Amino acid sequence: MNILDTKRFFLLHLRADDADFILELLNEPAFPRNIGDGDVSKAQARPLYRGGPAASYKQLGFGLFRVARKEAGVPLGICGLLKRESMQHFAIGFAFLKRFWAKGMRRRPRQ
Repeated sequence: MNILDTKRFFLLHLRADDADFILELLNEPAFPRNIGDGDVSKAQARPLYRGGPAASYKQLGFGLFRVARKEAGVPLGICGLLKRESMQHFAIGFAFLKRFWAKGMRRRPRQ
């Protein structure tokens, strides 16, 4: 199900069959440095989905979503709102595969 549709991207619910993508994302070298634990196995990726995004969708109606390029539906990363028991307020969370960093649209200099 599409959550958001832009000119270049879709925001979609994460699904259990995104395990390979989630596995790759969580094992990026930058992930444990900037966000949390790394070194996740494929067997751990599906339970992480059920306890994380799926639980958040069910309880709150939102959570982390898969960001995919419209052309070919290639997953780039995740983003969305997070609510943790340890946090008083909601937070914006995001993580993208390194091979897609710095690929945004660049502004043209004013003339």
